[in-house]
Amino acid sequence: MRHFSSQKSQNKIEKIQERCLRIILNDFLSSYKTLLEKSGQPTMEVKRLRILAIEIYKTLNNLNPDFMREIFHYSPYATHKKHNLQVHHRRTVKFGNNSIKALGSHIWNSLPEYIKEMSSNSKFREFIKTWDGPQCKCYLCSK
Repeated sequence: MRHFSSQKSQNKIEKIQERCLRIILNDFLSSYKTLLEKSGQPTMEVKRLRILAIEIYKTLNNLNPDFMREIFHYSPYATHKKHNLQVHHRRTVKFGNNSIKALGSHIWNSLPEYIKEMSSNSKFREFIKTWDGPQCKCYLCSK
């Protein structure tokens, strides 16, 4: 999933985190996943997703500037999940599906309901730390 930068740049950021963890933990043999588990840190991708989710929470609860409130809207069709946002699909990738409007809605809708329903910003921040990012539901990943 892209987050407003190229996949190559994101891979470099993950490699830097991996190198730092190797040095800090003095472990040069374990896998990146094992290093993350030992340190209790998420991947940089999950960190970016959490930051985006926090900004969306702040926007939906009128804690962000007015221009942010124009980006996200609750879905009028969400009957069983009342806190879902309207997802906008566009034909272009750069200005459509990878925009903050589309990506933010996708991230918000993938959050568990109990996190979306948090009553305060501090509680939301506390619970978002337990979220490990959206789970892919495609055929290949579900095997």
